[in-house]
Amino acid sequence: MAKFLQEYKKQQTKKSSARSVAFDGQKKALFASGRKTAEEISRDGVAYLEELKTQVMSTKQQEISYEKYTNGLDQLGEHSNEALAKLVEICPAVSKDLFVRRLQALEASGEMLKSNPSKREKALELCRRNAHAQVIKSQEKEKLATDASRLIKHYKDLLRG
Repeated sequence: MAKFLQEYKKQQTKKSSARSVAFDGQKKALFASGRKTAEEISRDGVAYLEELKTQVMSTKQQEISYEKYTNGLDQLGEHSNEALAKLVEICPAVSKDLFVRRLQALEASGEMLKSNPSKREKALELCRRNAHAQVIKSQEKEKLATDASRLIKHYKDLLRG
């Protein structure tokens, strides 16, 4: 019986060792595959970053500088300033009177808004109501125009038909 047990243990050891060798082979193949995949991903990532770098550099070269972009705006501003100066030279009385009156009107309006908040709220509410009424009237007019257009088409169809 001892011999039988020894034989049995040998067979079990052989089976276990064969399984262990097969497992080690699978493990090594899996690790090799993982390494290969990681290397491919790494290469692809580096290639993508290089491509991205070249795209950024080409975009940077195509970029218009701020000075070139704003150069025309500076000239336009100078021309409009010159035109305004010529206008003021032509009509000095108008510019003195008009600008002063406009400034005074704006300041008076600002002070009135600041000094009477309740009146401002009332005026705002009145303005809202008027605007709403105007919107409703325009919608009614639009509806009437649509209805009139339909009526005209109906009469034309009756006359033709």
